[in-house]
Amino acid sequence: MCYGSSLGPSRRNIDNHNLSSQAVSKIEIAAVNSMDYLRLLRQYPRYIAYGFVHYFFSSAGQTFFISLFVPFWLLSLEIDNLEFGSIYSGATLLSAFSLPWLGQWLDRLKLRYFSMGVGIVFVLFCIAMAYMANPVWLFFSLFGLRLCGQGLLILTGSTAIARYFEEDRGKALSLIGFGVSIGEFVLPLLIVSLLAWVSWQLSWWIIAATIALIFLPAAFFLIPIDDSFQNPMVDSPSEDQSNQQQQFSRKQVLTQPTFYLILLLLLFLPFFYTGMVIHKNLIGLANGWSEQILAQALSLFGLTRLLANLFVGPLIDRISGVKVFPYILAPIIICCVGFLLTDHIAVLYLFFLMTGLCSSLVSIAGTAILPELYGTVHLGAIKSMVSTFAVLASAAAPIILGWALSDPADHIWVWGISAGLVSILTILAVVFVGKLGKNA
Repeated sequence: MCYGSSLGPSRRNIDNHNLSSQAVSKIEIAAVNSMDYLRLLRQYPRYIAYGFVHYFFSSAGQTFFISLFVPFWLLSLEIDNLEFGSIYSGATLLSAFSLPWLGQWLDRLKLRYFSMGVGIVFVLFCIAMAYMANPVWLFFSLFGLRLCGQGLLILTGSTAIARYFEEDRGKALSLIGFGVSIGEFVLPLLIVSLLAWVSWQLSWWIIAATIALIFLPAAFFLIPIDDSFQNPMVDSPSEDQSNQQQQFSRKQVLTQPTFYLILLLLLFLPFFYTGMVIHKNLIGLANGWSEQILAQALSLFGLTRLLANLFVGPLIDRISGVKVFPYILAPIIICCVGFLLTDHIAVLYLFFLMTGLCSSLVSIAGTAILPELYGTVHLGAIKSMVSTFAVLASAAAPIILGWALSDPADHIWVWGISAGLVSILTILAVVFVGKLGKNA
């Protein structure tokens, strides 16, 4: 009895010690990650800032930002959701076809010149949106916003960082990814507040002025004209890796069977998220959620993505983008199942939590896997091709999901089919892309 009783406290002490050790280990890992981020910021402040401003100011061309103005445009032009979806899809489609030709210049021009050109055009299209008066003008303005924002600014920032960094690629991509995350968290609430005070037309003038006064000077002055970061062909931290690794051209990548599976995983989130967010008013009507509630929930997406970036980047640097990549869509299954089980308001927040996590994984792992598998010399051309397909997916989403969500009774099929497709893609990725990860 006495002997037996003496073992109880000892076992509890051992268990408590193990739990304490695990907690300390997690704290130590978090501390190391924080120190790595601080080291990168101290060592490469200009490079990280360059990528950050590209990601943040891309917000004006992102779906979450544009969706905030949709109710005003529907009222002003007297069109419905399906008509707007067609306009939005057409404009996005045209921007997608422009990306391969424009993106290849990232492998040829100095970054500051490319960034300045994109920034100036972006400002002009924001001003054009302020004067939008008919569907044709809306199409033209949306084309420019999508091309410059969702397309070229993200492409420029991610390509420049992924091309230059090797060992710390995941963490560097995480840091610049905070730009979009902060935009997604702050801007919906800020724009909703702004629209309560000024017209939507004046708000676009304010947006154009902000880009002109902050982004353009930053893009020009952050990177000196003779800095090696400007030119992909000069020495960089990843030069030794580039010399050893096979460098695939865009045509060669298209001959790799696994690339098409990778592409499908990269395309699903732009399609799914774009369609759901651009028609979030239909989801709101079906469940009795107001525009204010939808805007608040949308901000949760940005916050979740921001926090996820802190952990996804170091994870990729530790085990490689190839090994993380097969699981990038797994969070989508959780939110789809949530909608299948209940229509409680909590499931709306679950949706933006899971898509925020998924977006972080797709953005960082989806960018990191390309130089890991195909090299950095032609990364601009390859990534612009991938971006084109992603934009095409987001162009199709408003039409297809707008039709599917138009009848509230069909919503259950949308969530069910989405969960099934993601499950199949994830299993295929674990089997086929996972084989590549074993050699990473």
